[in-house]
Amino acid sequence: MFKQKIILLVLACFFLNTCSGIKVNNGYMPVQDSVDQLKVNKTSLSFAKSRLGEPALILGNQEPIFIYSSQVTNRILFFEPKVISRDVLVLYFNKKKKLKKRLNYLPPLDVLQILFE
Repeated sequence: MFKQKIILLVLACFFLNTCSGIKVNNGYMPVQDSVDQLKVNKTSLSFAKSRLGEPALILGNQEPIFIYSSQVTNRILFFEPKVISRDVLVLYFNKKKKLKKRLNYLPPLDVLQILFE
């Protein structure tokens, strides 16, 4: 009788734990205080990289574009994972390697909007 209660308690804890879901963080988004320190036409490419870390994606050579992105998903049992949040930070630099523009994107994201803005 006592063993059955223990087994039932263990199974109940297992099912409650699996139903709560698993949150998965992907990517890297710099801290907002560090992003706020970047000044347009004053911040150099090397300062931005040292302050924020290596970007997830670097586009271009003459006028580089740094892209930082992060995503949080929640997965419950065997269901399809659900995106909880998604953030993208894009830094545009000019030919002199100075920050030209800084944009934060929130969902819904359009890749063409990010690249050609």
